[in-house]
Amino acid sequence: MVIPEENLVLPAGADIGTLFKDNEDDNTFQGSSVPDVYELTSDSANIIQGNLTQLNGDSLSQFHSDDVILVKNTQFTSQQLTFNENTLQIDVNNDGETDANIILEGDYSNGSLIVKQLLNDTIIAFNTSPTAVFLANAITELNNNILVRDGIQLAEIVIEDDDLGVNEISLTGKDKERFEVRDNALFLIGANPNSEIQDEYEVTLNVYDPTIDNQPDVTTNYTLKIVNASDNVDALLNSPFYRFQNSDFHGIYIWAGDKERQTINQNYPNFKEEGVAFKVAIEPNDNLIQFNRFQNELGAYLYVGEAESQNIRENYPNFKEEGIAFYALDGNANRGIDIYRLQNTQQPGTYIFVGEEEKNNILANSPQFQLEGVAFEAIV
Repeated sequence: MVIPEENLVLPAGADIGTLFKDNEDDNTFQGSSVPDVYELTSDSANIIQGNLTQLNGDSLSQFHSDDVILVKNTQFTSQQLTFNENTLQIDVNNDGETDANIILEGDYSNGSLIVKQLLNDTIIAFNTSPTAVFLANAITELNNNILVRDGIQLAEIVIEDDDLGVNEISLTGKDKERFEVRDNALFLIGANPNSEIQDEYEVTLNVYDPTIDNQPDVTTNYTLKIVNASDNVDALLNSPFYRFQNSDFHGIYIWAGDKERQTINQNYPNFKEEGVAFKVAIEPNDNLIQFNRFQNELGAYLYVGEAESQNIRENYPNFKEEGIAFYALDGNANRGIDIYRLQNTQQPGTYIFVGEEEKNNILANSPQFQLEGVAFEAIV
């Protein structure tokens, strides 16, 4: 809540009752020690301030949601405040005796009285219902079988309100169990989405202020589509790469495109083909990252992006660069399938690149392999 502090308007005298009239400006009115009258007919935001003596007996005509009463040098809670018809009664000492009466004339049917403490003072205002809710920075599509893990943030929830009261968010709709609200953000939760089972999820966000009622004041609908990653990138990643294992040195692999695959099969019988590992690109593209191939003194192959390539060139002379291997999506692109890199700690310097299922199987059954993270994204 932002309190306007524009123009200070004082009474005719410290003990002279005064008629205050607002204008189009935001004003701060300070009354006298005897009853004053305030005509708040414009749409401006006004502060009516004073201590209990100065506010006692005052009459506020057309007091509305943009106006506030600022009780100076006094602190109290909503339990010490009663609103009897059009009279606001303040009992600061909780002794059953009213310390100040303020007459409020206006329509408060769409709001409720809110009390907030500010330093040594207390603010009284009428809380109104939230006026709008919308989703910012929303993700409307996710790839099929993307890893949900602890949840994927889909959007930020923005609520337009007067900053008073407390807003609650509830979810409704046929797919509400797949969504969760955390810290004013919408998350996807649960199992990894499978477009063959369900390719679209819908939910409605309902916002209400429980200090007013428990009925939704504003709502917004959200739809998440699950798309097959290959549908988005098959024009980019259309070159299959095959995995070969060196039968003479178990744990050493090489990944090769069609042309090199033929050479290996014809000339290197010690390399056994294991099938298509993934699909990448052999031509550069602004949406793809270049991956270079290195071979170390063990004969093992490593495929890395340019940043890691530079580190290898400068610090690891045992790795010999063999050139550009392929182009693939960045590991954080969320447009393809994650390809993980693992290193065999029993044979340091030997690596394997695998998808999710094989990665899980290796980690469960071959503890000598250490996961080094997502290397890139491809199509499988």
